[in-house]
This record gives sequence, structure tokens and C-alpha cells, in this order.
Amino acid sequence: MKNRTVPILLVFNTILVVVSWLMSVFAYPRLPADIPVWIDILGRPFVVLPKSPLFFFSPMMQTFLFLGLYLLARLLSHLVENPQKQNIMKESVLLALIFFQLIFIQIQRSLIFLAHGIEGGFNPFYFYALFVIILVLIPYFRIRFKLINRL
Repeated sequence: MKNRTVPILLVFNTILVVVSWLMSVFAYPRLPADIPVWIDILGRPFVVLPKSPLFFFSPMMQTFLFLGLYLLARLLSHLVENPQKQNIMKESVLLALIFFQLIFIQIQRSLIFLAHGIEGGFNPFYFYALFVIILVLIPYFRIRFKLINRL
């Protein structure tokens, strides 16, 4: 039976990249003259500049991170002989990428809302919850990898 997890995770990652770009392209013309382009860890605007294409930095970095890490995972998985281990490596990278993409989308959404004065920054609970989930998934994939080694 063929593992369908990797293609499904790849589709969801692609959807998140597209959503990020659509959100940014839709919001950009509606932004005020001065916009925050970066926020600190507490959600306060840290750099406020006149509206510029620098606003697209977040979706651009999200796209590069997705493409770069996915290609790296594919290259590294070919060094492993066991197909099950290859799939686990790809799954772990793609799942982590989903969480990082959700963080990028949250930051971009926060910048948009902050520019319009709707919110004061990003929701720290959401941000930290994603990191906790990632930290829980790391041991999960390590255990799966070790179980395959024993088989």
C-alpha cells in the first residue's frame, strides 16, 4: 500500500503558501500609507515604514522556506535506503512546515490588522501553541524512526 501522507501534506503546504500570497495581494492596495513591516515578540510594531513592496517579505520568505526545506528533505531522504524512513523524514519536514507557515500567516495577518488599527498585534496564545505542538511532534517522529530501525 502506498503512503498517501506525503502527497497530502504537500498539498496542504501548497494551499497555505497560496493563501498567504492571496491574503497579502488582496490586503496590499487597501493598506494605509504607513504600515508595520515587522513586529516584535510581544506583537508591537517595531518597524513602521511607508507602504512598499517590503510588505510581501513574509509570504516571500514563507515560499522560500517551503521550497528550500522540501527540496532538502527530498535530497536527504534519498540518502536513506529504507522507504519507510524516507517517508517519515518527508512527513516530519512537511508537517513542521505547515506549522511554520501558519506562524508566517499569523504574522502577516497581524501586520494587516495592526496597520488598520484593528488589533494591537498577534495573539500570543496562538503563536506559542503552535510552537508547543511542534515540540511535541519532534519526539513522536523520533520514536517512529526508532521503531522502524528495530524492524
